[in-house]
Amino acid sequence: MLKVLLLVFSILLIQSGKVYAEKIVLAAAAGSIPTSYIENGEQTGILVDVINQVFIRAGYTVEIKLMPWARCLRSVEEGTVDGIFSVYMTAERQTFLSYTSEALITQVQAFFVPIDSAIVFDGDFQQLADKSIGIINVTSYGPKVDAALEQGLF
Repeated sequence: MLKVLLLVFSILLIQSGKVYAEKIVLAAAAGSIPTSYIENGEQTGILVDVINQVFIRAGYTVEIKLMPWARCLRSVEEGTVDGIFSVYMTAERQTFLSYTSEALITQVQAFFVPIDSAIVFDGDFQQLADKSIGIINVTSYGPKVDAALEQGLF
């Protein structure tokens, strides 16, 4: 009988949390086309649209704060937002983030150069050793690019 009461009590707590839950605040990188950006004064993007629909269907209110990426990470680490999306998994981030087992979206990292550039890249980062590249502050680009950046390769 005690187990049944505990089960009923647990279900009531879960359900009451749904009814009385405050809104969930998530952070995402601003200006990150096509995943999260502002267009005509409205938040949009593939992930913004998916996240909004998921929370609506689950019965939760969500607020998405689009801000610079470094501020997103700092905000989630400090606990001023409830979560973050479109974030690459790193060992450092695993100290303050929990990740889902399923990826919401797979993003491809690519190098772009002017059309008249002589730069050719076939995956060997040594070819780029004397080049400068632009990156987003405190962004992870995956283990290979992150390692090349840490080594000061380019």
